[in-house]
Formats: sequence, structure tokens, C-alpha cells
Amino acid sequence: MNTCAICRNRFEAESPAILFISRYGTRRVLCAECEALLDTATAVEESLQKKEAIEKLDHLAATVMKDPEAIETLGAIIAGEIENEDAPTPEEEEEMAAVLEEVAKEEEEAARLAEGSKGKGDLFSYILLGAFGLALVFFVLWFYFF
Repeated sequence: MNTCAICRNRFEAESPAILFISRYGTRRVLCAECEALLDTATAVEESLQKKEAIEKLDHLAATVMKDPEAIETLGAIIAGEIENEDAPTPEEEEEMAAVLEEVAKEEEEAARLAEGSKGKGDLFSYILLGAFGLALVFFVLWFYFF
């Protein structure tokens, strides 16, 4: 069960939006309604809805929110002082594309090797299983008769 950092309502979600991570490593998450409000408040274009969302978030920060770190972070986000830190830079995007391409090649090679050795591995497994079974039979006979 998660608690929204802004409205303090409890909610269930598999991967909720994160407002910030506290200095102790605790995730401060947002419910769907507050996430939508924050998205509207940080929209690029000026509109009446953006002003209403900012006013509502300011009201919630003044009346409902109790975590000073969350209030400070929310104020900085609304003021535009904190940008989207999770957005990758072009260099990071190129690096990720190269890594994904390398992983795809490795998976393709592993699949090709698995197909090529499939018949040999099965035969060896049967031989090993047969040898183990034969040794077990001899052990039981030896134990029973001797």
C-alpha cells in the first residue's frame, strides 16, 4: 500500500510515479490524481487548467502535506527549478541504443548455439541417465545378495 506524498491518500499501484527519493532512500510516490495535477501544472503551454492545477497543488502543500522535504521539492518542480532529471541526454540515448543492439546480437548468438548443440546435449543426457540407472541396479543387487 502506497501513500501519496501530496494528498496523503493511500492507494494501490504496481509502479507509481515518484515525486522524489528522500535523503534516506525512501521513495515519495504520487497517486494517479496528483500525478495528473503535477503533469498539468508543469505543462509547457500556459492555460487556465495549468493555473488551476498550480493553485490546487499550492493549497494541498499548505494544508495537507506534512513532509517539509516533499513541500520544498514540489515547490521547486512547480517553479521550474527542477527539470525532468530522468530524461536521457542524446549521448545516453546513443549509448543505450548501442547496448541494446549488443544485447540483441548476444541473444541471437545464444539462440543459434542452443539450436546447434540441442541434439548432442540430449544424447549425452540419455547416456548419463542410463549409466546412472545401470550403476543403481548393480548397487541394489550387490547390496541385496552380498
